[in-house]
Amino acid sequence: MRRLVTDLGIQDVNLFFENDASNEQIRAWVERNLNLPDFELNEPHSCKVTEFVGDITISGDEDLVLLKIENIKPEKLTNDSQWSVWVGGGEVNDFYLTEQEAENLANQFINDGYNDVEYRKEI
Repeated sequence: MRRLVTDLGIQDVNLFFENDASNEQIRAWVERNLNLPDFELNEPHSCKVTEFVGDITISGDEDLVLLKIENIKPEKLTNDSQWSVWVGGGEVNDFYLTEQEAENLANQFINDGYNDVEYRKEI
């Protein structure tokens, strides 16, 4: 599985692609989907998408988003992966976590100044 990620900006991009998706196919998909809210673009119509050695750049008059293509090995859901983290009443993880992962993620939000943070067992 391949994942397109960034940790820049207010909202993280976390999109998944099949193993056989080439960098060029992912770049072309991004270019066709610039209006997605995930990219947080001010002027998607003025943006150009380029790929260089696994990095994708979206650049335009008012926008610059740097993305990285990662190869990942999906982990199977285990009985330990039943936890979620909630910040301000909204779930912030995309998939269930182990208790330790949830605690670590919750602490990251607390360290960033959020005070309405909790992690809990969901299943």
